[in-house]
This record gives sequence, structure tokens and C-alpha cells, in this order.
Amino acid sequence: MVITKLSEIDFHRYFQPPMRKISLSERSDKIDLTDCIKVVLKLAKIYKPIEQIHIPHIYIDVTNSYEHILLSYGMKNIYLVLVTNKEKVIGYHVLDLNEKYSGT
Repeated sequence: MVITKLSEIDFHRYFQPPMRKISLSERSDKIDLTDCIKVVLKLAKIYKPIEQIHIPHIYIDVTNSYEHILLSYGMKNIYLVLVTNKEKVIGYHVLDLNEKYSGT
């Protein structure tokens, strides 16, 4: 399984507002999230057991083409975001809301 790290520019290519929040049960794809999460944790050098990873938010774009699955791993307002097209994981992005909205 190949999952690439998305730059800020690449991440926003898959962000088509308005994004709509959905629940885990509303996801329509067949992607095995457990395996993807394990791979992304390793790539991002986050050494936490998968049991400590939570999915607090999932968003789908206006075209219903791309999902942003936010993974929380214990850092306040910092998420690993899996971007999928419902068939595969396109990549991941580290979303640091502290940095993004700190005004610096």
C-alpha cells in the first residue's frame, strides 16, 4: 500500500467547499481504514498504538468525490488527515490548526 504525504497545495486540491460532515457509518467506500491508519502512523513517525487513534471528524466534498478522514492522536488541534476518493487513499496531510490559526 502506497500512501504519500500531501503538501498544503496538494491537500487543498481535494478540498471542494462546502465540505459536509458525515459519520463513520455514512462512508460508502470499501477502504480498510485500520490498515491505512497503521501505514500513515508509521510514515508520519507517530508511535502510538492504533487503539489510541480516534476519528473525530469525517468530511466529504461538495461533489461527493473526496473524503477527509481526520485522525486524532492526542495532540490538541493537530490531525492526520487521510484523503480518499472512495476507492483508495490518495494521501495524508498533517493539519495543524494551532499553527494555521495562530496568526503567525
